[in-house]
Amino acid sequence: MKELKLTCHVEHDDYDDRDTYQGINSQEHNICFSVCNLEWNPEDAIIGRSLFTADDYIQALNKGIELAKKGYDKVIYERVVNEDK
Repeated sequence: MKELKLTCHVEHDDYDDRDTYQGINSQEHNICFSVCNLEWNPEDAIIGRSLFTADDYIQALNKGIELAKKGYDKVIYERVVNEDK
């Protein structure tokens, strides 16, 4: 089994350790994805700006197909919590 190993960088809020940010980057595989909590700025949660769009979904599917063609069977990731703010 060929596994793609990624690192998910995580930031928490100051109160109850909920994730406020998650980001995955791999220059080697041209992967860049991040998401953040918009609890304090719900007006920013619009399609094409901060929400995962239909285009994003198609890009994710195509990336999966590309990685499968390269022989990857599985994606695993390690969560790394950023304690510095």
